[in-house]
Amino acid sequence: RGALDLRADAPDAALRHFRLAIERGHDQEALDGFVRAVADARALDQAESFLRGRGDLTTDPALLRALSRVVAAQGRTDEAAQLAQRAAALAPRDRLVLEWFVDMLGATANDTALTQLAGLLASTGPTDPTTLYARLKLAELTRDAEQTATLAQALLAGRPADPDLWNT
Repeated sequence: RGALDLRADAPDAALRHFRLAIERGHDQEALDGFVRAVADARALDQAESFLRGRGDLTTDPALLRALSRVVAAQGRTDEAAQLAQRAAALAPRDRLVLEWFVDMLGATANDTALTQLAGLLASTGPTDPTTLYARLKLAELTRDAEQTATLAQALLAGRPADPDLWNT
């Protein structure tokens, strides 16, 4: 229902519906929709309070990722990066969580941590999309245009058809 509200340009209604879905037992789609609705409704403070009030915040990486996205939208990238790191520690194989962590490391210009993470991800395979994405962000951060272009081509060559899947 929230997704329909978003498509109908009714962010306040979408926010209410996504919030209800999260309260009933959330899934990734509800959390992502909630974050989009929050931004459209300009209700970042309200959303942060709601997410922080969730009892499963300390054990749920998807919820931590959503909170990190809301905090980042408020311009608090260092705190958002810490939340993303906690989510990644809880779900080291979750592609969405890891990609958000990579984004936050890039946003905070933490090239040391991004280098370490890219090295760890390489163990999943040098052509794994999340590994390529981490290496791409690192190349962007270090302003290596040639490497950025090469990695972007490799990433896009294996890109799924879903346009919402990647942030690139």
